[in-house]
Amino acid sequence: MLEYIQSLPLWAIKALAMTLGVLLAVGFGLLFFRWLRNLSAKLPPRE
Repeated sequence: MLEYIQSLPLWAIKALAMTLGVLLAVGFGLLFFRWLRNLSAKLPPRE
């Protein structure tokens, strides 16, 4: 598997890394957003 990745052209590796990074960032962002919403639901409403 590693040899296959290393045999790819550089632009393909960069595109793959960028795609993975974006997916990870979006996933963490959604998780963080949901966690914040749950947290704010538990807090008493502000005056």
